Amino acid sequence: MSRTRWVARLCREEAGTGMVPALGSVAILLTCLLFVIQLTGNLYVHSLVSSAGADAVETVSRQPDNLDAAIVDADQNLRSVLGAHGDMSTDWRVVEREGVDFVELDISSPSPLRLFGGASNSLPFSTVHRTLSAPLEVVS
Repeated sequence: MSRTRWVARLCREEAGTGMVPALGSVAILLTCLLFVIQLTGNLYVHSLVSSAGADAVETVSRQPDNLDAAIVDADQNLRSVLGAHGDMSTDWRVVEREGVDFVELDISSPSPLRLFGGASNSLPFSTVHRTLSAPLEVVS
């Protein structure tokens, strides 16, 4: 007497769906998300430093008679406007280009966002370096 045995076939649609590939996908997604957050935060800090620095340079350029005091005031105001991002080095100077005096501000600062720890230094936009200038206004 011969018996027929029915065996369930493996469904091909379910092949490869396991816990490990799903966890790997989630890990890749979270890494990409952290990178995007780091990049967005660094771009925000760059924009903030550029805007505040441009305002400081314009303020100093409007006061050519009292330049040293204007630079000290503008530098203090710049650091207070930037708040936590104000930990930076600034270099103010007056340069002449084609017979016109310019006030120049050189700003260098590490970005305070460190989501990836020490590896953040190798990411794009990890340091802020801006050179801003404005012509000194001549009072007649």
